[in-house]
Amino acid sequence: MIDLNSRQPVQAPYDGTACPKNSRTPGSRGRDTQTPWGPYYSAQFPPTKVTPWINFKRMGSGVNVVRRHWDQREELRAAYEIEHGSDPDNWPHRHPGIVIDAVQFVAHAACLGCQWIDQPGTSMKELGWREASAAVARRHQESNGESPDDPPERRHER
Repeated sequence: MIDLNSRQPVQAPYDGTACPKNSRTPGSRGRDTQTPWGPYYSAQFPPTKVTPWINFKRMGSGVNVVRRHWDQREELRAAYEIEHGSDPDNWPHRHPGIVIDAVQFVAHAACLGCQWIDQPGTSMKELGWREASAAVARRHQESNGESPDDPPERRHER
């Protein structure tokens, strides 16, 4: 709503339907909170105040997106382990970078050696999106998991 006198936005009266509340994370109602894809969920959907509808969507569709990203990471990890073995200490790189593109519209650089995933990712609408995302993955890999452009809270060691 706009105040016609001042031409300034006016907060709509509370109608009881869109009360912001703290978002939940998967498992916060008695389910398993130690899911392997939990760090991916935390990176892609950090805790914030959201409406009940957005919270519902995050817990349904959001979890499905995160799990698909994690599943693709695990598929790529299995392929990497076939070639380089399952002991990360014997890998050519301790933090091999990958590009996760299993969900349309946004590609994410990620790591096979830790649970790091680039947020917000790279739009697949951009020309050269795969190369741009791969460059972010290479920076993570070459920095041994400590990419200089990652804030400390996004650096995850396994």
